[in-house]
This record gives sequence, C-alpha cells and structure tokens, in this order.
Amino acid sequence: MVSVTSSTSLNRRLTEQDRASETHYTVLARTLARAFSSMDFASSVRSSTGGISREAVYQDPKVDQANRQIGRLWTAAKFQAGWDGRDAEIPDADALKAAQDMITRITYTSVPIPMASVGCEGQSNLFWERDGFYADVDVTGQVVSYTIDEDGQDLSYEEPLIDGFIPPRLFQILLSRYEP
Repeated sequence: MVSVTSSTSLNRRLTEQDRASETHYTVLARTLARAFSSMDFASSVRSSTGGISREAVYQDPKVDQANRQIGRLWTAAKFQAGWDGRDAEIPDADALKAAQDMITRITYTSVPIPMASVGCEGQSNLFWERDGFYADVDVTGQVVSYTIDEDGQDLSYEEPLIDGFIPPRLFQILLSRYEP
C-alpha cells in the first residue's frame, strides 16, 4: 500500500522538526558556552597558581544530579528478568540510552533533572513534579509516551524518539513550566 502525504502536511511536519532542532541547537550552544567559560576559568587558575586547587574547580550541582539519575538507570541495566519479584522484563539498553540522552540534553536548561527509574516492561521512566505540575515519561528505544498534568487535567501523548532528542511538544511543555 502506498501512503500519500499532502505537501502541506509534509511542510508542517518539517517545520515542527526544524523548530525542535533549532531549540535543541540553542540549548547545545548555551551548554558549550558554559563549558568553555568553565575551562577558561580553570586555565586562568592553573596559570596563575601553578595548578588547580580543589576549591577552584566548580562542579555544577545540576550536573551532579544528572549523573546520579543516569547512574540509577545504568545500575538497572544489571537487573535480570523477574527483578521486581514477578515477571518484569530486563531493562532495554536502547531505552536506557534514550533516557540518558534526554537527561543529558536538559542539564543546562531551566528544566530540572527528572527522577529516573525503569519499568517492569523494560522501559525507562523519567518523572518531574513541582507545584502541582507533573510529567510522567516512559521511554522505549523508539517511542516516548508521557502524561502531563496540565491545570488539573491529565493529557497523554505518544511521540517517536528521533535521534535521542526530547520530543518537541514535551520539551516545550517542560520549558514553559520551568522558565527561569
């Protein structure tokens, strides 16, 4: 069967992907700028003191938190079938990697680091909650399913995972809820 897509629909889809890519590239640019400014600071300390003291090295607490949550995911990679005492599946490596990529991509944004875990069907879970808002995200290797509490109303979505990027709608919702 041949699927026919209208040019308007295709253009709309491309425009949404372009916006998502632009948002992700903006976040990446900010991330790199922070990293380079930290490296410049470390270089200046090293050249002025002959070395770097422990006190001179700044570790962003959000990076520590991201690393802890990513560590939780990869600890779960060692789980065997039935790890929950019932019939849980082994955590899927693609789902773990996709969740890790999502956490890494939001580290230098205003979005807080989510609580990470794995589900009994092999998926990775990311969870945000603050001030009556929550987002519950299930990540497989190919699909992101999520439920968002929008003003007391549960809204559920499912979007494909493209190159490890956070789906555009989810990313926009999280950014709007956690603006600085």
